[in-house]
Amino acid sequence: MKTLVTSLLALLFCNGAARAQGDVLVVASAGGAPYTSIQAAVDAAALGDVVLVKAGTYDGFRVIEGVAIVADEAAGVVVNGTIIVNGISQEQSLLVHRLQANSIGGPTDDYGPALTVKFSAGSVRAQSCLLQGSADRPGARFTSSGAAALVDSLARTNSTGFDLEGAGVHFAGGNLALYGCEARGGAGPVGPSNTQPPACYGKKGGPGLLANAFGFVFAGTTMFQGGQGGAGGSGCSVGPVGCCGGGDGGNGVALLDSTQTWWRYDDLLLGGGGGLGGVGSCGCDLSTSCTCDAGSTGATIVSTPGDALSAVAGQVSTLSVAANPLRELATTTIRVQAQVGDVVHLAVARTPAFVPEVGRGVRLVGADGHFGFRDLGPTDASGRVELVWTVPALVPGVESSIVHVQALVKRADGKRLWSNPVQIVVLDQAF
Repeated sequence: MKTLVTSLLALLFCNGAARAQGDVLVVASAGGAPYTSIQAAVDAAALGDVVLVKAGTYDGFRVIEGVAIVADEAAGVVVNGTIIVNGISQEQSLLVHRLQANSIGGPTDDYGPALTVKFSAGSVRAQSCLLQGSADRPGARFTSSGAAALVDSLARTNSTGFDLEGAGVHFAGGNLALYGCEARGGAGPVGPSNTQPPACYGKKGGPGLLANAFGFVFAGTTMFQGGQGGAGGSGCSVGPVGCCGGGDGGNGVALLDSTQTWWRYDDLLLGGGGGLGGVGSCGCDLSTSCTCDAGSTGATIVSTPGDALSAVAGQVSTLSVAANPLRELATTTIRVQAQVGDVVHLAVARTPAFVPEVGRGVRLVGADGHFGFRDLGPTDASGRVELVWTVPALVPGVESSIVHVQALVKRADGKRLWSNPVQIVVLDQAF
């Protein structure tokens, strides 16, 4: 293992690569902080503020401006409701970090997913989140959003009635990158007992990813799992009209629009298993017990003519930070896990970006005048490079900063691939 102590990030702090934020608004459901609800803090926040959430259970909330909503380090933050992000403009960026959101439904379809992102041209990032949609609804839905990313997160739903619902992730137009995620479709409902075909059939499982609108989707080191098909209903009388068969498993990925671009590196695509067939009565006199056919296993991926699919072999490296958020003057470890002998370059910036690069993935760190790029050399015998970083002090009067990091790794065959990105949130020691 190679351990490096570097001043790179400190230097970038000094020259402005860490973007100065506004205020830090602290939320604690149990009291003892200025806010007890996330929505109240978001409503009071200005562009660039950080909403720091202490451990507790909270209601869902809506965000219409570029802020960061961040669970404190080691704090378990549960949101019982939907996180709705709407209308983030192109010059703004929004971060949701380490929240567990469980949708409970609501008055409109926006409230079905755990995370709904729509009509946002700016950068929207959900990082290290667990997102569980309500029954029949996705864990996360992205609609007409130009620079959205889901990083190191799990998106899933409970159950599904048919293939177009119950996806782990639903993409409905724009640009979306997934790095290091799991997207799990919901299980299909069991067919009702003591009814006749076709009403008693088990229902199809949901897809891990459903994409049914124009746009671009990238997935690196992400698992897409179709949901289990529902079992057929039992107790039916099987005459000439057929049998209560099990539902088919959901597809790992379903691309259902002919104008999509899909890039994938180092992903795992799994179709869901078929549901068991129901048990009923059959034969001429309906006196014999019989088991109906099970559903079919879902496909790993289905697409439509006109979709542009690209897959690159090789493993995408993983970038991680031991603690996030961090207080100024704290020490942490930044780790890049790649293959033995890979050469690692670390990009650090003050702004996010969304730039697809053919053969490399998606660059999600900005490349403006406050951009740093450092050659960290080859990995060690375990395929790892580690940096021990002591966070520099923030400028007096600045309560927080966000550092955007992403590794570009050169493989033995000369190809370069981007790792997952990480947004590191740095806070004043007062918080």
